[in-house]
Amino acid sequence: MERPDEEPAKLPSDPKPNRSGGLAGLYLLDACGAILQNAILARYLAIHDYGVLAAVVSVGMFVFVISDFGTGLAVSRLMALPPDDTRSRKFNQLWTARMSMTGLATAVAMMCVWACAPAVSFVVFLIVGSEVFRSMSNFFAATARGLGQVAAVIKIAGCDRIGTLVCSVFAVTMGWGLEGVAVAYVGARSASCIVAYVWASGAGLRVKSLVPAKAIWKECVALAPLATLLLSDKIVFYSMPLVLVAASTAAEAGLFNAALKIGLVPMSLCSALLAAYFPDMVRDAAEGIGPKSAVGVYFFVSVVGTPLIALCLAFPQFILGTVFGPAFIPGAMTLRWIGLFVVLNVAYQVAVHLLPAYGRESILLRSSSIGAVLCLVVAAIVVRKVGATGAAGALVVYATATLIPNIAALRGAFRFSTSQLRCVVQGWAWFLVSVVLAAPLAFSWCDNRLLLMGWVALSGCGGLVLLIRHRFLLTPLLRRGGILVAGGQQVPDLRSGSSML
Repeated sequence: MERPDEEPAKLPSDPKPNRSGGLAGLYLLDACGAILQNAILARYLAIHDYGVLAAVVSVGMFVFVISDFGTGLAVSRLMALPPDDTRSRKFNQLWTARMSMTGLATAVAMMCVWACAPAVSFVVFLIVGSEVFRSMSNFFAATARGLGQVAAVIKIAGCDRIGTLVCSVFAVTMGWGLEGVAVAYVGARSASCIVAYVWASGAGLRVKSLVPAKAIWKECVALAPLATLLLSDKIVFYSMPLVLVAASTAAEAGLFNAALKIGLVPMSLCSALLAAYFPDMVRDAAEGIGPKSAVGVYFFVSVVGTPLIALCLAFPQFILGTVFGPAFIPGAMTLRWIGLFVVLNVAYQVAVHLLPAYGRESILLRSSSIGAVLCLVVAAIVVRKVGATGAAGALVVYATATLIPNIAALRGAFRFSTSQLRCVVQGWAWFLVSVVLAAPLAFSWCDNRLLLMGWVALSGCGGLVLLIRHRFLLTPLLRRGGILVAGGQQVPDLRSGSSML
């Protein structure tokens, strides 16, 4: 029970400001660690076992997304705002919703796998069961991210990623097979959960579950828009290969997957930066200074990703042939559609982070659901005739169908400053110029790699000049992200009064 008259316990009076940019680097390193882990496991495990592991991990990913149910983004937004009398109660409501959805999703997944694939039930029980620990540690990591406690986020997420990588690699090198890898997942994620609880206890966060079903239901209804957003994205991405295998061929699914992996590079960069700077976007909205952080992230990703996206649109054969081999060159048109999807997806990701920052996330329930259904219907119709290209086109339909209503919902929420608007316009102009300059490469009669590398270097230098020119917009991003410090104000006490959680 909270005691308003409790003597506040002071945090350090001169804390060192953490950098949100460190979170972006953490998420990018996490993506690289995942690629390294999968590459090593693929070499040590038999193809069949690796396929089984990939399927089981995918089931775990669905469980994790359902368990999250929007609570991660919600608690990050909650902690980024100034504390009030309701924050402690709201925090515990989010925790209750999180644990309820985690238990439900885990139980349903285990029962389904037990009925459908009893031969691998032990591995599934371990990996899916480890999602309980990952769900709890991720919730506290989101809380720390909202508070600007970057060091805590790095410890929690780093323990999960590094522990999973090291332990799973050790397991396969020792010949322990799938069971050893599954145990590694449980060990690493439980250790990450312990680290998260230790941080939460030291920060004065008091967690208690609100048992009444009415409170849980009310919180889940409020979180439905954010949950639908996360779930619809996962359904779209993970369903396209399945639709291609069922309605076309496995080769078409391979072409689509190769093109999507290339497109995920700028998309992952955008997602990492937005996750890192989302608390800053919330503070921008609260202070009424316009979407400064969002514009900075969008401008940076657009400029940095321009060379790759331009090559995807103008000369996809070179990228596919170089990265995946000559067998994937027939997927050139698919990569072009993926390049267009990346352009739309970057804007889409920025929009869906601005909506909750400005309290307008209710549109996400409708826009994400309609977009996902429309995407799957289009894919089911067109992949029979055009294969992987049709699946990529369905992604473009999904991005367009969700982006337009999301932007419309933001109308009137903020106003761009002249410098912010000029920055966005020049970023778009540079992208269009790069595509036009790269277009002749698509019709080149020879494979002049030196000419291509020269264009990439020129495009990169031009982008660097543009970033330097608009450094006034990017510099604040490097300086922001303190421990709930806004303009050098005192850090709020988490253990006293209404700040007690």
